[in-house]
Amino acid sequence: MSDPYFWASVASAIAALVAAVITWRIARATSATLRLAEAQEHRRRPNLTVYLAESFYKAKQRSRLLGFCVSVSNLSDADDSIAKIELQINYTTSNGMCMALRIPSDAKLVRELGFKESSVLIPPVRIDSHQTVAGWVLFELKEALLEDRKLETYVLLFQDTHGAVSKLEQAIIRERVDEIAKSNN
Repeated sequence: MSDPYFWASVASAIAALVAAVITWRIARATSATLRLAEAQEHRRRPNLTVYLAESFYKAKQRSRLLGFCVSVSNLSDADDSIAKIELQINYTTSNGMCMALRIPSDAKLVRELGFKESSVLIPPVRIDSHQTVAGWVLFELKEALLEDRKLETYVLLFQDTHGAVSKLEQAIIRERVDEIAKSNN
């Protein structure tokens, strides 16, 4: 048993076993760290969620004014901003073709509808992480765009600074502007 090659082999085997155990433990720790980093990265992705509180329209002579009271929550761990707000109107033409029309929000309608300027969301709107902003988004839909068309749905589109779009679909809008305007004054 005093063979030096034998003891060198035993020492090499023990060293290899210790190295394998250490490597296995490092791999487990690295895997857990990777899962944690991926979860953190997922929470940092833009994630705006939109809720509708109220909607209305007001008929004018050659257009329809539309208002939506919304709250927008940033569920992400990173700050974000609303860069653009649009209204997509899905409709069917007289020959049965399904189409969509997009209209940008128009904060200038605030006076015409009797709202306070501070109650209107005007892009860009900063939303810190895990925070919510609320307000009205306003649109003007020209009647000429609606001739011979059957309105299907209204879809609010909120685009953030990363290009991600959050949608909120509304099928029915009531004409209740007088009640809403009085409650905001």
